[in-house]
Amino acid sequence: GAGGLYYNATLSVTAGVSYTITIGAGGTNSTTADGTNGTNGNDSSMTRSGFSIVGLGGGAASHNGFGSDGGSGGGAGYNLTGNSPTGGAGLQPGSTSGGYGNAGGNTPNVRNTSYYVCAGGGGAGAAGGSCTNNTTSGAGGDGLQYSISGSATYYAGGGGGSNEVANGSAGGQGGGGSGGRVFSTGARSPGTANTGGGGGGGYGKDNGNGGSGIIILKYTTIY
Repeated sequence: GAGGLYYNATLSVTAGVSYTITIGAGGTNSTTADGTNGTNGNDSSMTRSGFSIVGLGGGAASHNGFGSDGGSGGGAGYNLTGNSPTGGAGLQPGSTSGGYGNAGGNTPNVRNTSYYVCAGGGGAGAAGGSCTNNTTSGAGGDGLQYSISGSATYYAGGGGGSNEVANGSAGGQGGGGSGGRVFSTGARSPGTANTGGGGGGGYGKDNGNGGSGIIILKYTTIY
């Protein structure tokens, strides 16, 4: 799960009023080699009394089953039970329905214990790719490109899925980490810090951590 990102929120600043700014940390991978999921990314926020802007952290990818919901959904894990795992949904702040980011990718409806492939998580701008078999994992969805910092930059890309027989898929534009190879030290990578990018898939505790979120404040030079 990646750290939260929220774009294009506007507010009127009042002199003498303090705001609390929190940069959401990326989610962490599993602490065991086999059997548990990682954690969702943490929210980024800017708050004061009676006011709050929140960017939801990304959903964690699944180890075995359905991806978690979040600001963008986590990818599904490998299919061990024939239950057609799907990626998590992209959620609106304070909501249980989709629509904020994009969904994570899916895993095929095949009950095969050798399919240790995980679909990529959804970026802010595109859903994560779905894997098809144990040689083709899902790529991370691209994030969105903004110029809020003065130059065109992608943010909140999804992490790439892992692969069983080769290195996994690429992460999405916007800091998404690339997936690795299951049961090896293949080139999995974390999400890039301060982008809201998701971590690349691996296996169990070998997944990449999510990248931290970002808040950019833009203000006029005349009070």
